[in-house]
Amino acid sequence: MQTSPGRTFLSILASLAIASSLLTLWPVTRVSGTGGCPLNCSFPSGGFCGFNNSMCVCSSPCRNPADGCTLCNNEGSCTNASVCSCFPCFSGTFCDTECSGNGTCTTTNSSGTCVCNPGFTGPQCGTPVTTTTTTTTTTTTTSTTTTSTSTTLETTSTTSTSTTTTTTTTTTSSTTTTLPGPGHLKCYKTKDARAKASYTLDLIAGVGGFPNSLGCTLKLGSKKICVQVDKQNVAPPPPGGGPAIGANQGSVYLSYKLKCPKQTVGSVPLADQFGPGVFSVGAPKELLVPALPGPSNDHLACYKAKDARAKASYTLDLVAGVAGFTNETGCALKARAKSVCVAVTKQNVVPSPPGGGPAPGPGAGAKYIGYKLKCPTPTLLSVIATDQFGVGLFPPKKVAGLLVPAQ
Repeated sequence: MQTSPGRTFLSILASLAIASSLLTLWPVTRVSGTGGCPLNCSFPSGGFCGFNNSMCVCSSPCRNPADGCTLCNNEGSCTNASVCSCFPCFSGTFCDTECSGNGTCTTTNSSGTCVCNPGFTGPQCGTPVTTTTTTTTTTTTTSTTTTSTSTTLETTSTTSTSTTTTTTTTTTSSTTTTLPGPGHLKCYKTKDARAKASYTLDLIAGVGGFPNSLGCTLKLGSKKICVQVDKQNVAPPPPGGGPAIGANQGSVYLSYKLKCPKQTVGSVPLADQFGPGVFSVGAPKELLVPALPGPSNDHLACYKAKDARAKASYTLDLVAGVAGFTNETGCALKARAKSVCVAVTKQNVVPSPPGGGPAPGPGAGAKYIGYKLKCPTPTLLSVIATDQFGVGLFPPKKVAGLLVPAQ
């Protein structure tokens, strides 16, 4: 039996209508499944729930385990090489970093433009603002003329001598790069669902007075997750003296135990919002590694430290700067410091880590002073974070401390 063109067209319309109704019935909002995995780890397909039912395992490198194995976030597309090609304004392995973490994206038709936070510029707000100062010395020319006249009985003669002194023009230019100050980091104890591993690495100091640390050993997994917060309503008012705090960039760090050959650092003068002091710095004890969903950042090596300042206690409120974390009021901070953290560059990692975290930071020479902190016990969902040692699931638990920017 032959089908007429008209019936074929009606059949196609009916099929489209059925498909449309099925899509309408499909649950667009993902529901938490067994052990914290999104339902089916897919929408509509692309992964399964693994890692002891705690996180998604995806079928393609383009699929994001943090979001139910969806294919390239924020309208990105997967190339033939299984790499996400991102929509303008977005970057990262799964196109989930907006404007390098330093701005917001505005869309026009099929394109996008980054509106950068103060202190950053560039198509994706990845370049710190640079201020150039020029000093010029103007050319000065001085001419001196001497005239002498000699008269005899028969002859009068005049002699003229001209001397010219010239100062050469000199122009000097100096360029100063202005980087926004780092933000406060609040650290939580956590457990790392990834397999245990050991790495050796070298740490190159990014702050004067601190030595390079070669042949260090790092233990995976992570013991703490640190996220950026804003500090408010400090009582009593602290004495101040620390650096200006830049815009909240939503920084995220994972902390690892670190062992390095013993070296002498000595006493270091530092100042933060709780006043200036001299700190006796011991051995490095942990390494903070920048992680997604945060922006690019320097690594931070944290040293045991003794604080020569007088003891003091403060109450304060902390405003969350990273999605999934909550504001916490009525926290208590004990100032004397327990640690000092400074920017370092991580090199020569053996074996090679799997990668996937944010790009290295700008080498801004960040310094922090670490304090004991007590806050009401939070109720937080597990966070999926990715650093250079891979992707993992991290449940934030008891508050472990506050890192305050120093100079």
